Amino acid sequence: VYKVQRKPSATPIAGVSIKVRVEGAEHLKNTDREFTEGLSDPYVVSEVVGKSDASGRTRTVRDSLNPKWGEILDFGNVTADDVLQFWLRDKDLHHADEDIGGAKVKVKDLIVDGQESMHVPMVLNLDEPAQGSDSSAMRPCTSSGGTRSTLKV
Repeated sequence: VYKVQRKPSATPIAGVSIKVRVEGAEHLKNTDREFTEGLSDPYVVSEVVGKSDASGRTRTVRDSLNPKWGEILDFGNVTADDVLQFWLRDKDLHHADEDIGGAKVKVKDLIVDGQESMHVPMVLNLDEPAQGSDSSAMRPCTSSGGTRSTLKV
């Protein structure tokens, strides 16, 4: 759920505060299967693209392909032209954390008629870097059974 609040002196396109409730994810691929018998240990990192001081992270959920967080991430002074980016990552103890998938949302798509606040439940389809290509190429992220991986916010 997104909650968008305008600051009193702001226009509908500048100076909003966004609270993102990261509910959970479903149908994640198991990135741990090559190394252990466990499942992925997912967490979410979210940021406003281009603003290093506007980021947040959920806690890690151990051994889950359908994690639940119910955590709120808060981003202040965001403009309508900004983009929120979400990355699901797998926490690893003996290797670098791995990307499971990611998604982006334009802030302007969340602001409707300059409302003081609103709630926009969303299910985001996750994409992952395509193997064997440059880092900007993306493909749909799916579970081992072929079901599309999603993030609920």
